[in-house]
Amino acid sequence: MHEASIAHSILQIASSRAARYDNSNVDIIRIEVGSFRNVDPESLLFAFDSMKQDVKFCQKSSLEIKLVQATAVCQSLAHAYKPDASSAFRCPECNAGMGSLLTGEELSVMSCVLSALVETKGKKKEKAPEKALSKTKTKTKATQKKNTSNLTETGNRSLIGITSCI
Repeated sequence: MHEASIAHSILQIASSRAARYDNSNVDIIRIEVGSFRNVDPESLLFAFDSMKQDVKFCQKSSLEIKLVQATAVCQSLAHAYKPDASSAFRCPECNAGMGSLLTGEELSVMSCVLSALVETKGKKKEKAPEKALSKTKTKTKATQKKNTSNLTETGNRSLIGITSCI
């Protein structure tokens, strides 16, 4: 069951990003999983929920999975189509084999939602409400490997959004 190692990697990414900010906890982790990645979402959720109690900053986090359907281009006439096993992954228009897979192999942490305890003027510390700061889609492999972090301060609260890819 490779879902356990995937869940472990996801939790480690989120925990390492949360560690950069004092008093922060991971609330939500959003990932994209391609249909050709051979990841069972239920098994991944089970592994994630089983492991999160042992990972600092992630004990109360939840995992949101977005499934990405595969799209391909045939090798002879470059038709775009959605490959499936019933047609042996062949192009429905010309029956040619798959030339290249455009989508369906994703396995990316798209965003983490962190909540932080922040100091407000004249008040005790309070938990900031959660808010997601999402990643815009990237098309090059070099950009997909890049990790970015964003910190937004609004009045008396800090909203921290983390973006990373695995």
